[in-house]
Amino acid sequence: MIDREESNPGRGQASRTTMLQLVQALTREGLSEGDVVSLVLHLVESGQVILTGNFRNTPLEKPSDEPKEVEAGR
Repeated sequence: MIDREESNPGRGQASRTTMLQLVQALTREGLSEGDVVSLVLHLVESGQVILTGNFRNTPLEKPSDEPKEVEAGR
């Protein structure tokens, strides 16, 4: 469930949701993985969406194009 609250006067209501709910909603719309990532970043950075749960107050950053190396033994 995505809740709405007035957090941006003049810009409408912000939606409060978890990262999982947001990603699931965008995926149901048929967006590609890259589009989901871009749109999540835009929605959160613009204040249109406020994340709750584990990602509350967590800074998000655009992923790099290079794969991360996995440490041996993990």
